[in-house]
Amino acid sequence: MRIGSISNTLVMVGILISLSGSVSAVRQENPSCEQTSPSAQDITLNWTYRGKVISAFPEVYPLIEKEENADIIRVFSLNRSPLCPPGYQRRVEVFYTGGDWMAYGLTYFVTDAPNKGEGVPDEKAAAYFIEALSTPDKENGDLAPEINPLDPKELEEFIVTHFLDEIGNVRPEFIPVH
Repeated sequence: MRIGSISNTLVMVGILISLSGSVSAVRQENPSCEQTSPSAQDITLNWTYRGKVISAFPEVYPLIEKEENADIIRVFSLNRSPLCPPGYQRRVEVFYTGGDWMAYGLTYFVTDAPNKGEGVPDEKAAAYFIEALSTPDKENGDLAPEINPLDPKELEEFIVTHFLDEIGNVRPEFIPVH
C-alpha cells in the first residue's frame, strides 16, 4: 500500500512539474509580451488609511519642493499582460502640492519604474516633476495645467501613453528630481 501511494505521488508530482513547465514555456515564448504596454490600475483606496494615502517610497518625498498643502492624491499599479513572465509590477504615486493662494498646483510622480536614460536603476524610486499636469504659473498658480491632474482617467492615460515607454520604463525626457 505504501509503495502504491508513493508511486501515485511521484506520478502526480511529475504531472505538476510538466504542467508548470508548459505554463512557463508559454509565458517566456510569447512574442506579444514584449509588445504589451503596461496598464495602470487605480489602487488608491487599497493604500489609504484613516483618510491618508500611504507611500511605498517615503524616502523620496524630502527631495520634492513642497508648498503648504501637499499630499499623495492617487496611486496606480502598473502591470503587463498576464502572458508575460512574472516580475513586472511597478507603482506610480501622484503627489500634488500648492499654496492656499494657488488655484492650481504642481504635480509630481514618484515611481519605481526604471529610467534608463537618467541612470535610475530598477527597484530604485525617484520623483519627477510633471509639467503637463502642473500650473505653468509656479508663483501664483493662476493658470490651469494642460491636463487635469485631479481626473483619474486623464492621469491613467497620461501615465501609460506619455510618462512610460512601451516596455514600462520612464521616458528619457523626464528628469528625476535631485
